[in-house]
Amino acid sequence: MFPDFGYPYSKWKELMKRSILVFLTVMTMTTIALAQAPAGGGQGRGGRPNIFAPPPTATGPIADMVNAIVTAFNNRDA
Repeated sequence: MFPDFGYPYSKWKELMKRSILVFLTVMTMTTIALAQAPAGGGQGRGGRPNIFAPPPTATGPIADMVNAIVTAFNNRDA
């Protein structure tokens, strides 16, 4: 069944197991990679962004502190 290149049967069996495992791993990784970004439009990942949407604004006390630091830096107060 297996060609004889000087390897015993158990070596061919290990080689076949390993190659099947590598093949399944590559196929799984390919499937996961292709499932990441949908090709169609829409609001999900991979779609075109809405250019008329307002920019997101940061809220909360940490955002206020960072905005104050950025403003001070831009005004050369720091």
